[in-house]
Amino acid sequence: MLKGLTTWIEAQTTFVTGTTLYAGQRQQESPDRCALVAENGGGDTNFWTRDMEWVMIQIVTRGAKGDYFTARDDAREIHNVLHGAAGIEFGTSPDIFCATITAVNPPQFIGEDDKRRPEYSTNYRVAVYKKNGT
Repeated sequence: MLKGLTTWIEAQTTFVTGTTLYAGQRQQESPDRCALVAENGGGDTNFWTRDMEWVMIQIVTRGAKGDYFTARDDAREIHNVLHGAAGIEFGTSPDIFCATITAVNPPQFIGEDDKRRPEYSTNYRVAVYKKNGT
C-alpha cells in the first residue's frame, strides 16, 4: 500500500519517486528538498470486518538549509491532494482500495534535521479496504 500511495502522490504533484519522493525511508544521498511517505503508528483494525484497516501515514517534507518556506509549501502541496481524497485504487495489489484519506493535522513545522534543514510533518488516516476478501 505504501508504494502505491507514493506512486499516486507522484502522479498528483511535482515530486518524482526515487528522486524527490521516497517510500518508507530516505537515502543518505537524498537531495535537501524532498518528501518522505512513511507508515506511522496509531492505526487500527475494524472489529466488524477483517477487510478494513485504518492505516496511519506520515509525510515529512524537507527543504535546503535556511529554506523554511519551500519545505512548508511542499507539505501544503501534498496536503492539498491527500486530505479529502477518496475512492482510490492503489497498491502493489489491485485488490487494495482506499476509501478515504483524512489529515489528522495540517502541516506542522517539526524543526530542523542535523544539517539544519527545515522539516514539516503531516499525519494522515487512510481507510484501506481489501477487495474480494483478500
